[in-house]
Amino acid sequence: MKFINFGITILFLTAFFSAATAAVTIDADNPNIQYIGRVNFTNPKRPAFDWSGVYIYASFTGTSCKVQLQDTTADTYYNVFIDNATNPKVIFSVTNTATVYTVASGLPDTTHTILITRRNPAAMGRTYFTGFIL
Repeated sequence: MKFINFGITILFLTAFFSAATAAVTIDADNPNIQYIGRVNFTNPKRPAFDWSGVYIYASFTGTSCKVQLQDTTADTYYNVFIDNATNPKVIFSVTNTATVYTVASGLPDTTHTILITRRNPAAMGRTYFTGFIL
């Protein structure tokens, strides 16, 4: 298990869209994604964590953002904060299969921040993060 504790930095995931371009996938091993807490990077394309309070932080440019998560059990909760919002969007996992969650849409086409935190304790199973879709 690899422990990472970064200072606060701004990291950018920039996706350039045109009318003919579809969504852009940002893999979990992108160096611009910041992980804070106990995260297992044995598979960097699919980092795993099971402790509450693990953070995934990044910045992105675009009008929407989706996250790709997989849980080993159902009933896992996450808080998602877009642009330092005081009220998070809450994701509730109801399946143990890989799932894409829309966490933001209809945003202005500018730079935004995203912070994802796991709420469940370690006894509630493991989470795998595979990336963002912008």
